[in-house]
Amino acid sequence: MKVVFTTDGGGDHRYTPLLLTPNKVYDVIKIVNEIFYQIKADDGELRTYFKGFFIDVSVSRENKINEIIS
Repeated sequence: MKVVFTTDGGGDHRYTPLLLTPNKVYDVIKIVNEIFYQIKADDGELRTYFKGFFIDVSVSRENKINEIIS
């Protein structure tokens, strides 16, 4: 599963994850439970992040297309 890290929307900005690049696509290594993903961070380490900071790649693409059309 591929997801895009975003600082827009669901996540609490007081807890913005470190070691991730905004708008970069990441592979979800493991879905830990209903609210966390395990992802390889930019430093190469596996880390667990709140999934509210991510959107599915297909949703991201659809949003960009709609933005261009509008």
